[in-house]
Amino acid sequence: MQVFSETGCAHGNVISCSDEGMLIIAGLNPDGDLQRAVTLVQQGCDRDYARACTNLGYLHFTGTAVSQSPEKAASYYRRGCDGGSAAGCRNLGLMVAQGDVPQKGLPSVDELLDRACDLGDVTAC
Repeated sequence: MQVFSETGCAHGNVISCSDEGMLIIAGLNPDGDLQRAVTLVQQGCDRDYARACTNLGYLHFTGTAVSQSPEKAASYYRRGCDGGSAAGCRNLGLMVAQGDVPQKGLPSVDELLDRACDLGDVTAC
């Protein structure tokens, strides 16, 4: 997969670039630069690739390659969810349910998990 994501990214494919960033972060491309990896994922989110936004949420939630920030995690999860990422909806719902972020201004936990389920995440059903 690494060769495909690098080639696709070199040709400007936002999905490939974002995926390449996550491969670097996951350690599957040990020659990769973590800052470049975060930049690649950020570019994907900036271009409305919902999975990239969800991945940025995960990075900020866990503090992987970026500073840990529940507020940023929730913001990115919401962007992912709004863009159709089931994992973004589920993760945001779980953050709200666990009290990691305030409910104010966010859909209810039930709404988020129902949306995740509707988008195909059976763990949210």
